Amino acid sequence: WLNSRRYHVPYECIPPRSEQITSANRKVLTASLVFTVITIVCAVVVTVGRESDALSTILFWGLISAICWVGFFVSRVSVLVYSQNNGILVLFSDVPSQDDVARFVRRLFEARNAFMRAKYGRLSLDQPIAQRIAKLEMLRDQEVISEQEFNRLYKLQSDDRIEPLGPVGFAAN
Repeated sequence: WLNSRRYHVPYECIPPRSEQITSANRKVLTASLVFTVITIVCAVVVTVGRESDALSTILFWGLISAICWVGFFVSRVSVLVYSQNNGILVLFSDVPSQDDVARFVRRLFEARNAFMRAKYGRLSLDQPIAQRIAKLEMLRDQEVISEQEFNRLYKLQSDDRIEPLGPVGFAAN
């Protein structure tokens, strides 16, 4: 209970797209590169000098290089970052598994979109048209509603059902 890592991230702070960041240990990467270069240099020396006894040296440095590369790729950490409006949600992209993370993100966005529709999708003719249009634009930008749905709702909101006026002092025919 004391070590709980529960945080509250408002749905409004979760953007529709994530940024994936992958990081790894730089020391292991540096070692991998150095041992790879040593292996290549040994291979060139053996090829130019035609020394057959240096084959064991190439295999040794190649094995060390391969071990370092495996360590580099195994130690990498990949995270999904959803950040917006001073809120941030960070998920490991493959822990416990990529499929589990994808299912969680799908359920998260289903709940997020339902919440956003309920909170911002209620439009009333009592609200100024600019406020109604701003809500629709926000829902579209957050990918809660599609472009087609936005256009349909925008058209409905634009029809204020107010009789258009002609020139000052005269009603339109």
